[in-house]
Amino acid sequence: MICLLGLVRSGAMVFFAVDWPPLARLTLLACLAAFIAVRLAIALISLAAISPGQRLRLSILAGLICIAIANAAIAEPLGISHDVSDAIAFCFSAMILVVATETVWSTMHMSSTLKAGLTAFGVVLWIAWSLDMRGLFWLGIYAIVLPSVLKGVTRVAGHLHSDATGLRGVLITHGIRAVVIGMAVGWLAIVWHFNPDAPGRRDPWISALVYGGMKSVGVLVLADLVWQLARNWFDRTLLVATDTTSLSPADAAPRAIPDSAANL
Repeated sequence: MICLLGLVRSGAMVFFAVDWPPLARLTLLACLAAFIAVRLAIALISLAAISPGQRLRLSILAGLICIAIANAAIAEPLGISHDVSDAIAFCFSAMILVVATETVWSTMHMSSTLKAGLTAFGVVLWIAWSLDMRGLFWLGIYAIVLPSVLKGVTRVAGHLHSDATGLRGVLITHGIRAVVIGMAVGWLAIVWHFNPDAPGRRDPWISALVYGGMKSVGVLVLADLVWQLARNWFDRTLLVATDTTSLSPADAAPRAIPDSAANL
Protein backbone atom coordinates (compact mmCIF):
# COMPACT_ATOMS: atom_id res chain seq x y z
CA MET A 1 0.00 0.00 0.00
CA ILE A 2 2.92 2.35 0.66
CA CYS A 3 4.23 1.68 -2.84
CA LEU A 4 0.76 2.39 -4.21
CA LEU A 5 0.61 5.72 -2.38
CA GLY A 6 4.03 6.59 -3.77
CA LEU A 7 2.81 5.71 -7.25
CA VAL A 8 -0.23 7.95 -6.84
CA ARG A 9 1.98 10.80 -5.65
CA SER A 10 4.38 10.39 -8.60
CA GLY A 11 1.53 10.28 -11.09
CA ALA A 12 -0.04 13.39 -9.59
CA MET A 13 3.28 15.24 -9.77
CA VAL A 14 3.70 14.38 -13.45
CA PHE A 15 0.08 15.27 -14.19
CA PHE A 16 0.13 18.70 -12.53
CA ALA A 17 3.75 19.66 -13.31
CA VAL A 18 3.20 19.97 -17.07
CA ASP A 19 0.70 22.20 -18.84
CA TRP A 20 -0.85 19.50 -20.99
CA PRO A 21 -3.29 20.24 -23.83
CA PRO A 22 -6.91 19.52 -22.86
CA LEU A 23 -7.24 16.23 -24.76
CA ALA A 24 -3.81 15.03 -23.67
CA ARG A 25 -4.65 15.93 -20.08
CA LEU A 26 -7.90 13.95 -20.25
CA THR A 27 -6.19 10.95 -21.85
CA LEU A 28 -3.35 11.00 -19.31
CA LEU A 29 -5.82 11.29 -16.44
CA ALA A 30 -7.80 8.29 -17.69
CA CYS A 31 -4.64 6.21 -18.15
CA LEU A 32 -3.27 7.13 -14.73
CA ALA A 33 -6.61 6.38 -13.06
CA ALA A 34 -6.82 3.01 -14.83
CA PHE A 35 -3.23 2.12 -13.89
CA ILE A 36 -3.71 3.07 -10.24
CA ALA A 37 -7.02 1.17 -10.13
CA VAL A 38 -5.31 -1.93 -11.53
CA ARG A 39 -2.52 -1.71 -8.96
CA LEU A 40 -5.04 -1.26 -6.16
CA ALA A 41 -7.07 -4.24 -7.38
CA ILE A 42 -3.93 -6.40 -7.58
CA ALA A 43 -2.94 -5.35 -4.06
CA LEU A 44 -6.37 -6.34 -2.74
CA ILE A 45 -6.38 -9.61 -4.70
CA SER A 46 -3.00 -10.51 -3.22
CA LEU A 47 -4.61 -10.46 0.24
CA ALA A 48 -7.27 -12.98 -0.74
CA ALA A 49 -6.85 -16.60 0.36
CA ILE A 50 -6.88 -18.06 -3.17
CA SER A 51 -4.53 -20.07 -5.34
CA PRO A 52 -1.82 -18.36 -7.45
CA GLY A 53 -3.68 -19.32 -10.64
CA GLN A 54 -6.86 -17.65 -9.46
CA ARG A 55 -4.88 -14.62 -8.30
CA LEU A 56 -3.28 -14.26 -11.74
CA ARG A 57 -6.55 -14.57 -13.62
CA LEU A 58 -8.36 -12.14 -11.32
CA SER A 59 -5.55 -9.65 -11.88
CA ILE A 60 -5.98 -10.03 -15.65
CA LEU A 61 -9.73 -9.50 -15.27
CA ALA A 62 -9.13 -6.36 -13.20
CA GLY A 63 -6.76 -5.04 -15.86
CA LEU A 64 -9.24 -5.67 -18.68
CA ILE A 65 -12.08 -4.03 -16.78
CA CYS A 66 -10.07 -0.92 -15.90
CA ILE A 67 -8.76 -0.52 -19.45
CA ALA A 68 -12.28 -0.94 -20.87
CA ILE A 69 -13.65 1.72 -18.51
CA ALA A 70 -10.82 4.11 -19.40
CA ASN A 71 -11.42 3.61 -23.13
CA ALA A 72 -15.15 4.22 -22.72
CA ALA A 73 -14.46 7.40 -20.72
CA ILE A 74 -12.19 9.03 -23.31
CA ALA A 75 -13.90 7.78 -26.48
CA GLU A 76 -16.39 10.64 -26.84
CA PRO A 77 -13.98 13.50 -25.96
CA LEU A 78 -11.46 12.16 -28.49
CA GLY A 79 -14.10 12.22 -31.22
CA ILE A 80 -14.44 8.45 -31.61
CA SER A 81 -17.79 7.55 -33.14
CA HIS A 82 -20.43 5.88 -31.01
CA ASP A 83 -20.43 2.72 -33.15
CA VAL A 84 -16.66 2.30 -32.86
CA SER A 85 -16.82 2.89 -29.10
CA ASP A 86 -19.56 0.28 -28.77
CA ALA A 87 -17.53 -2.19 -30.85
CA ILE A 88 -14.46 -1.69 -28.62
CA ALA A 89 -16.58 -2.14 -25.49
CA PHE A 90 -18.12 -5.28 -27.00
CA CYS A 91 -14.67 -6.76 -27.69
CA PHE A 92 -13.51 -6.01 -24.15
CA SER A 93 -16.67 -7.56 -22.71
CA ALA A 94 -16.14 -10.70 -24.81
CA MET A 95 -12.53 -10.98 -23.57
CA ILE A 96 -13.67 -10.54 -19.98
CA LEU A 97 -16.27 -13.28 -20.46
CA VAL A 98 -13.68 -15.65 -21.94
CA VAL A 99 -11.17 -15.04 -19.13
CA ALA A 100 -13.88 -15.42 -16.47
CA THR A 101 -15.09 -18.69 -18.04
CA GLU A 102 -11.54 -20.03 -18.25
CA THR A 103 -11.01 -19.09 -14.59
CA VAL A 104 -14.10 -21.03 -13.55
CA TRP A 105 -13.19 -24.19 -15.44
CA SER A 106 -9.44 -24.17 -14.76
CA THR A 107 -8.99 -23.04 -11.17
CA MET A 108 -12.21 -23.66 -9.25
CA HIS A 109 -12.60 -27.02 -7.48
CA MET A 110 -16.29 -27.78 -7.88
CA SER A 111 -18.54 -30.10 -9.80
CA SER A 112 -19.07 -29.73 -13.53
CA THR A 113 -22.71 -28.84 -12.89
CA LEU A 114 -21.79 -25.84 -10.78
CA LYS A 115 -19.18 -24.76 -13.30
CA ALA A 116 -21.74 -24.97 -16.07
CA GLY A 117 -24.20 -22.97 -13.97
CA LEU A 118 -21.63 -20.23 -13.31
CA THR A 119 -20.76 -20.16 -17.01
CA ALA A 120 -24.42 -19.82 -17.97
CA PHE A 121 -24.83 -17.08 -15.38
CA GLY A 122 -21.85 -15.25 -16.86
CA VAL A 123 -23.34 -15.51 -20.34
CA VAL A 124 -26.64 -14.09 -19.03
CA LEU A 125 -24.76 -11.17 -17.47
CA TRP A 126 -22.91 -10.57 -20.74
CA ILE A 127 -26.20 -10.55 -22.67
CA ALA A 128 -27.67 -8.11 -20.13
CA TRP A 129 -24.66 -5.83 -20.62
CA SER A 130 -24.91 -6.11 -24.42
CA LEU A 131 -28.62 -5.23 -24.30
CA ASP A 132 -27.86 -2.17 -22.12
CA MET A 133 -29.68 -3.61 -19.11
CA ARG A 134 -27.14 -2.13 -16.71
CA GLY A 135 -29.19 -2.41 -13.53
CA LEU A 136 -29.75 -6.14 -13.98
CA PHE A 137 -26.11 -6.57 -14.93
CA TRP A 138 -24.79 -4.91 -11.78
CA LEU A 139 -27.20 -6.80 -9.55
CA GLY A 140 -25.79 -10.02 -10.98
CA ILE A 141 -22.22 -8.79 -10.47
CA TYR A 142 -23.01 -7.94 -6.86
CA ALA A 143 -24.47 -11.39 -6.28
CA ILE A 144 -21.16 -12.97 -7.35
CA VAL A 145 -18.52 -10.48 -6.26
CA LEU A 146 -19.89 -8.69 -3.19
CA PRO A 147 -19.72 -11.64 -0.72
CA SER A 148 -16.06 -12.27 -1.61
CA VAL A 149 -15.27 -8.56 -1.42
CA LEU A 150 -16.84 -8.32 2.03
CA LYS A 151 -14.80 -11.29 3.22
CA GLY A 152 -11.67 -9.71 1.79
CA VAL A 153 -12.19 -6.31 3.41
CA THR A 154 -12.99 -8.05 6.70
CA ARG A 155 -9.68 -9.85 6.49
CA VAL A 156 -7.89 -6.59 5.66
CA ALA A 157 -9.62 -4.87 8.58
CA GLY A 158 -8.37 -7.63 10.85
CA HIS A 159 -4.80 -6.55 10.10
CA LEU A 160 -5.55 -2.98 11.17
CA HIS A 161 -6.28 -3.82 14.80
CA SER A 162 -5.21 -6.43 17.32
CA ASP A 163 -8.44 -6.87 19.30
CA ALA A 164 -11.26 -8.02 17.03
CA THR A 165 -13.79 -7.95 19.89
CA GLY A 166 -12.89 -4.48 21.12
CA LEU A 167 -14.93 -1.42 20.35
CA ARG A 168 -12.27 -0.09 17.96
CA GLY A 169 -12.05 -3.43 16.17
CA VAL A 170 -15.82 -3.65 15.73
CA LEU A 171 -15.93 -0.06 14.45
CA ILE A 172 -13.16 -0.68 11.89
CA THR A 173 -14.47 -4.05 10.68
CA HIS A 174 -18.15 -3.21 10.39
CA GLY A 175 -17.40 0.36 9.34
CA ILE A 176 -15.37 -0.81 6.33
CA ARG A 177 -18.09 -3.31 5.42
CA ALA A 178 -20.69 -0.53 5.64
CA VAL A 179 -18.57 1.68 3.38
CA VAL A 180 -18.24 -1.09 0.77
CA ILE A 181 -21.97 -1.79 0.76
CA GLY A 182 -22.71 1.93 0.64
CA MET A 183 -20.41 2.36 -2.36
CA ALA A 184 -22.10 -0.57 -4.11
CA VAL A 185 -25.56 0.87 -3.52
CA GLY A 186 -24.37 4.34 -4.55
CA TRP A 187 -22.95 3.02 -7.80
CA LEU A 188 -26.19 1.18 -8.51
CA ALA A 189 -28.09 4.45 -7.94
CA ILE A 190 -25.76 6.25 -10.38
CA VAL A 191 -26.26 3.53 -13.00
CA TRP A 192 -30.03 3.73 -12.56
CA HIS A 193 -30.06 7.52 -12.72
CA PHE A 194 -27.90 7.81 -15.85
CA ASN A 195 -29.57 4.99 -17.76
CA PRO A 196 -32.92 6.47 -18.85
CA ASP A 197 -33.63 3.60 -21.25
CA ALA A 198 -33.64 0.96 -18.50
CA PRO A 199 -36.85 -1.08 -18.16
CA GLY A 200 -39.22 0.75 -15.83
CA ARG A 201 -36.98 3.81 -15.64
CA ARG A 202 -39.71 6.14 -16.87
CA ASP A 203 -42.36 4.66 -14.58
CA PRO A 204 -42.53 6.83 -11.42
CA TRP A 205 -43.80 3.94 -9.30
CA ILE A 206 -40.93 1.65 -10.25
CA SER A 207 -38.42 4.47 -9.81
CA ALA A 208 -39.83 5.19 -6.35
CA LEU A 209 -39.56 1.50 -5.43
CA VAL A 210 -35.96 1.29 -6.66
CA TYR A 211 -34.83 4.42 -4.82
CA GLY A 212 -36.79 3.37 -1.73
CA GLY A 213 -35.09 -0.02 -1.75
CA MET A 214 -31.65 1.58 -2.04
CA LYS A 215 -32.39 3.93 0.84
CA SER A 216 -33.66 1.01 2.91
CA VAL A 217 -30.40 -0.86 2.34
CA GLY A 218 -28.45 2.18 3.48
CA VAL A 219 -30.57 2.53 6.61
CA LEU A 220 -30.19 -1.19 7.42
CA VAL A 221 -26.41 -1.04 6.99
CA LEU A 222 -26.17 1.99 9.27
CA ALA A 223 -28.50 0.38 11.82
CA ASP A 224 -26.38 -2.79 11.79
CA LEU A 225 -23.23 -0.75 12.46
CA VAL A 226 -24.87 1.09 15.37
CA TRP A 227 -26.25 -2.19 16.76
CA GLN A 228 -22.86 -3.92 16.61
CA LEU A 229 -21.22 -1.01 18.43
CA ALA A 230 -23.98 -0.87 21.06
CA ARG A 231 -23.92 -4.64 21.62
CA ASN A 232 -20.14 -4.62 22.01
CA TRP A 233 -20.37 -1.79 24.55
CA PHE A 234 -23.11 -3.57 26.52
CA ASP A 235 -21.18 -6.86 26.50
CA ARG A 236 -18.02 -5.22 27.77
CA THR A 237 -19.95 -3.30 30.43
CA LEU A 238 -21.69 -6.46 31.67
CA LEU A 239 -18.40 -8.34 31.64
CA VAL A 240 -16.76 -5.72 33.84
CA ALA A 241 -19.77 -5.67 36.20
CA THR A 242 -19.74 -9.47 36.43
CA ASP A 243 -16.03 -9.52 37.23
CA THR A 244 -16.42 -6.99 40.06
CA THR A 245 -19.43 -8.69 41.67
CA SER A 246 -18.21 -12.29 41.46
CA LEU A 247 -15.24 -11.97 43.84
CA SER A 248 -14.86 -14.97 46.16
CA PRO A 249 -14.41 -14.59 49.97
CA ALA A 250 -10.79 -15.63 49.55
CA ASP A 251 -10.28 -12.67 47.18
CA ALA A 252 -11.92 -10.28 49.62
CA ALA A 253 -9.99 -11.55 52.73
CA PRO A 254 -6.67 -9.85 51.98
CA ARG A 255 -8.44 -6.50 51.93
CA ALA A 256 -10.34 -7.19 55.20
CA ILE A 257 -7.23 -8.14 57.25
CA PRO A 258 -5.50 -4.77 57.06
CA ASP A 259 -8.76 -3.06 58.12
CA SER A 260 -9.00 -5.27 61.24
CA ALA A 261 -5.39 -4.58 62.10
CA ALA A 262 -5.97 -0.86 61.73
CA ASN A 263 -8.88 -0.99 64.20
CA LEU A 264 -6.70 -2.75 66.75
